[in-house]
Amino acid sequence: MTLGASHVSSAGGNLFRLVCLRYGLQGMRNLSTMVGRYGERLDRLRETRVPDALYPHLFGVAWSEIDTALQRMHCNCEPVHAAGVFRISHGTSLGAKLLLLFLRLPPPNAAAQVELIVRPVGESETWLRLFDGQPVVTVQRESVSGLLAERFGPLEFRFRLSFADHTILYRQVGVILRLALPFFPEIPLPRWASPHVSAWETAGASGMETRILVEVSAPLAGLLFSYEGKLRREQV
Repeated sequence: MTLGASHVSSAGGNLFRLVCLRYGLQGMRNLSTMVGRYGERLDRLRETRVPDALYPHLFGVAWSEIDTALQRMHCNCEPVHAAGVFRISHGTSLGAKLLLLFLRLPPPNAAAQVELIVRPVGESETWLRLFDGQPVVTVQRESVSGLLAERFGPLEFRFRLSFADHTILYRQVGVILRLALPFFPEIPLPRWASPHVSAWETAGASGMETRILVEVSAPLAGLLFSYEGKLRREQV
């Protein structure tokens, strides 16, 4: 059995009369006001909805408090291209020198030309850093526990992000060794055996510029590699 337009119209009219009889005209006005306010709240929620990108999702509602310059570097619904000049430093201990030979990281330079290209790939982001043309590639994603996971080769670093004084802070909370083995696809490394990355990123003088410091150290070797400088986002 189907209902025609006349049946629907009749039912709607009967419902309206019943509501009027039960609550009166003032009640209908109050109901209309409540519906209008509910619609306004929905509109505000749509306007403040966190963008569907990695860093906005990790920060949640706190994303709206972050400086525009930092948001422009990380709201990567589209590719990001930035460039700047950085100071690259190496550790001086024997252990650091041996590890640096193995890792083939960029050499020390007081004024290295650096490019950053970030491309969203599915739910992750590929970060290509060019230090005087030498590439360093990592992949960032959200871990199942809501942390930032950044993979460099077989190592995946886990960071808890925070924001204070115009600065994004990256606090390392774990390192995972990822292996292509069926029974041991990943092995959490103990703190005493884990390399450590500390980093911060702060808003620059303009809305397109940020300042960055990254330091990488290793057990027994101490400081391995660090870079510090300014990045300016360029129009793609």
